[in-house]
Amino acid sequence: MFYTEWGFKANPFDTSPLSPNETGEALLVGRSRALKKLRSRILSGPKITSIEGMNGIGKTSVANVASYKIEQESLKGEIPGFFVPCRRVFQISPEKNPRDFRIEVLLDVVQTLIDRKSSISPPPGRTRAPSEGPLNRWLNSVDNFSGQAGILGCNIGISRALTSSAGFDKSGFEKAALNWLQEIFPSHSDGGVICTIDNLELLRTSQNARNILEELRDPLFSIPGVRWVMCGALGIVHGIASSPRLEGYLHAPIEIKDLPNIRAQDLFDARVSAFKANDTARLPISISDFRTLFYLYRGNIRSVLNALDEFCHYVADDEYDDLEDVSHLVFSDWLDEQGQRAYSALAEEVEEKDLRTLAYACVFQGVIRHSHYSHFGFDTPNDFAESVHVLEQLGVLRSVEDDSDAQREVIRVSPKGRLVDASRKLERFSALVHLIQGGIHQDDGKWYDESPNWSGETDVD
Repeated sequence: MFYTEWGFKANPFDTSPLSPNETGEALLVGRSRALKKLRSRILSGPKITSIEGMNGIGKTSVANVASYKIEQESLKGEIPGFFVPCRRVFQISPEKNPRDFRIEVLLDVVQTLIDRKSSISPPPGRTRAPSEGPLNRWLNSVDNFSGQAGILGCNIGISRALTSSAGFDKSGFEKAALNWLQEIFPSHSDGGVICTIDNLELLRTSQNARNILEELRDPLFSIPGVRWVMCGALGIVHGIASSPRLEGYLHAPIEIKDLPNIRAQDLFDARVSAFKANDTARLPISISDFRTLFYLYRGNIRSVLNALDEFCHYVADDEYDDLEDVSHLVFSDWLDEQGQRAYSALAEEVEEKDLRTLAYACVFQGVIRHSHYSHFGFDTPNDFAESVHVLEQLGVLRSVEDDSDAQREVIRVSPKGRLVDASRKLERFSALVHLIQGGIHQDDGKWYDESPNWSGETDVD
């Protein structure tokens, strides 16, 4: 792997969510306010903590690191109770039966508690003798519960595949698991296993999400000793929060905003520091190039890291003898080529009115709604909706519908759409927006450059 040849232990631009461990904590940049909010809600009791933010912005990473930090606090005795992150992040779908999903969650929750015994020692001055604390209750009961699981056909090394095994007693396991969790965490103040449900936007509409979560309310969110965090994009969590049946079960969503430009250096330094194998480690990317991508993708970490990895592959494919030969011009030419390709591919598939719609979305802070149709030359909401649908199918816009109010549908520019915008081939359509809305500059190019492109307020520490 070329990254090791460049002096790195692994790919420093890995786009996987940060893990709930020390490395994940070190790599999380600019999210202290979000972590503080998550900590407060997770510790406050059984209500579901929810996170809203654009795809790739780092919601799962924030949830994982918050869970890890809470676990460390509980192990040091700095907070009441015992908390541990679940070993797995969950996703829900309309096809999942609520009872089967409940069993699936219980399997992973108890396996998390079994796995963690080998890596967690009692706090200094404590023993594994019986006590009233949830940490000691857990440590003293793991072996006993494992024996019960074995009797039920669920031996150590629990697998979700066992849920379909003829030798697996679902009812018996469910009862034993619930009793064990109740034994360890008899009250809300005793803590619990922190579980995350991710990618709620995959349910496509807020009505779908509400229906599924309402059905899961009693079988899932009533499990003792489990604290829930839900993550979603494109306004879907806000739609779920409006459900009368979930009132009192769900905290108001915590919004994870774009990282501001001032955090680019911190993010770059954290990645290099965490992954470099020695002091001679080098990358064919400068902090200036990193900032260019950071601004292009509005601080969307997944998109920035993915683009950096692609550029590194591009450099490695050309087999430069010395990374010093990779100048800023190489990066600039590569990025320009990516933008031109993205625009050309899109332009072959759509009409000019659709390109105009994308330009509109890019100029007006990257967020549009169906109610905006008349602002940009469409005669009816349906005409506008058709254009949005075409662009969404091609991956440059993303949206989630709120079935209770079509005007509240949130439509945002995707990272692919940002790349198309970077080609600057949309400027003539941006000029049309200028003429329709009325502007203060005679120079449309200047107006375009100075127009607000940021996608929302930032979560600045």
